[in-house]
Amino acid sequence: MIPQKNVALEPEAFARVAAGAQKEGRTPDELANEAATRFLTSRRLQTSSSMGGSAPRTWASPKTTCPV
Repeated sequence: MIPQKNVALEPEAFARVAAGAQKEGRTPDELANEAATRFLTSRRLQTSSSMGGSAPRTWASPKTTCPV
């Protein structure tokens, strides 16, 4: 069974999300989707690095030198 699309936030957390979204001219759903995507990406990268992998460096071109 596929879970329904539904996520509940504590009232205080939702109020902060809604206020932040309004300041940016976005909806709370847009902010929640962005936050969830960032969280899941971060979790995936942490899992990858804990397994001996390295995080992909898609933000740097091969000609760019980046201090690490």
